[in-house]
Amino acid sequence: MEENSLLSQAMESETFQKYVTIALIPISIILILWGIFLSVSYSSFVKTAVEIDGVISDVNIINGKSHDYLDAYITYTVDGVEYEYYYENYKTARIINRRDYEGLPVKLLYDPENPAKVRLPNRPPYAYSVVMVIAGIASAVLYFVLKKRYGSIQY
Repeated sequence: MEENSLLSQAMESETFQKYVTIALIPISIILILWGIFLSVSYSSFVKTAVEIDGVISDVNIINGKSHDYLDAYITYTVDGVEYEYYYENYKTARIINRRDYEGLPVKLLYDPENPAKVRLPNRPPYAYSVVMVIAGIASAVLYFVLKKRYGSIQY
């Protein structure tokens, strides 16, 4: 019970209120802008990218408590030059068998100006973008809730 009262006393302090409100708006802006940047960046990449076939040449399996995680090394060739793309957490499953993935064909998108820049076409970062924007909006809402609760704070 005493810990709760210490926490509530700390939250009621003007210093705490000041620093939290100062931090929330920049955090909100950064999160929202980062989410937008991820989405726009991927969209602009896709507009100029070229699809190519690659092959999973090697895998690294990490055994987790409830799932295994597969990191894939994907090789692909552009204009006679072979490239390798490392994709972390390519697959998550209860049990992963290395033989099921090595040699597996994979579609890739690469930048014709820089063939080493590659992405998987079916893995856009839109989910991350949405999470960032929602987190930014939530922190902005929290700022206004705190401001309403504690009133105007002098900086």
